[in-house]
Amino acid sequence: MGILVLVNYLVDIAHGKFLKLLVHFIAFALAGLWLCLWYKLTCMYLSRCLRKKLIYSRTQT
Repeated sequence: MGILVLVNYLVDIAHGKFLKLLVHFIAFALAGLWLCLWYKLTCMYLSRCLRKKLIYSRTQT
């Protein structure tokens, strides 16, 4: 009887740790995706702005 309780307890701990790891993994994956998206959008915006400034400076001279 005591062994079954111990095994149940260990399984609960392992399950809890697995869930915690899973939650952390999902959180890190979402954060990574968000950062990647933000980086791409920022790069696109900056390149568009720089292109406009270059075209503007060329037409001014």
